[in-house]
Amino acid sequence: MDPKDTLLSRDVGLRDCICRVLRDYGTHKKLVFVLVESFDIIPNIEQISNHLVLDILSDLTECVYRDGGQIKARRDVFEPVHLEEGQILGNYPLINYHSLDILKTYSRRVVCVMLNGTRCFLKLAPRAEAIQFLANEIRVYHTLMEKGSSLAPKLLAYACDGAPDRIVGFFCEEIIDKYPDEFDSQICEEALMELHDLEILHGDITRYNIIVTANGDGVKFLDFEKARIGTEPLDMKWDDMKIDEQILLFCSLDPISEDDDNLDRPVVTVNKRYLEGLGILLG
Repeated sequence: MDPKDTLLSRDVGLRDCICRVLRDYGTHKKLVFVLVESFDIIPNIEQISNHLVLDILSDLTECVYRDGGQIKARRDVFEPVHLEEGQILGNYPLINYHSLDILKTYSRRVVCVMLNGTRCFLKLAPRAEAIQFLANEIRVYHTLMEKGSSLAPKLLAYACDGAPDRIVGFFCEEIIDKYPDEFDSQICEEALMELHDLEILHGDITRYNIIVTANGDGVKFLDFEKARIGTEPLDMKWDDMKIDEQILLFCSLDPISEDDDNLDRPVVTVNKRYLEGLGILLG
């Protein structure tokens, strides 16, 4: 019996695309990775149907490329990405995410799924360049869990890509309320200071990486890919970096006013008293 192929995902880069295909032999299943090295091979690969992609890749190998006027294939030319052993922290459950239905897609790397009857976020690192960011984010979520902090969604499980030794993502609790505005500045400032007291720098403070919850939990920070933990070597003084992050938080929440000299350019107003409270004096 011929195997049945199901296209699970396609991660489109700037010049290539990685397709994940589940091949069902009846007695067992195998996950096949296909690297399409040129968009000339499958034009409009991001828009066309799964069925058409599989038709073009009917003789599945691991790398499809163009050599002159011919389309050729090579096998075993790259290793599927995954977290290394030292990047896997704690004793969180391991879930094969291919068995889950996607409820909502937020981006190429973040979706909402149902896990054990509960909606949650699933974040993936389909490419090698994203694995280190994923590992860094997991380390921060795990650290916050160990410290009993509620400043971020709870880390629920690891996501594997078929094989149990191929961890490529994580599940965390779904947090959907609202992004903060200038009226939430005080609780956000207090939450950020609490995060800093735990010796964690967020690394990418914007209002879109913060959720103000309506159920009384307060503030949740998201997206710790660029975060730093206080035990790491730093190229700036730690306290200076905290102040810089507090300023970024304030600027991201401050209302936008119009500049009379250039009405097309938004200008962030500066709260002088707040900055002076951080020890920053303006002329």
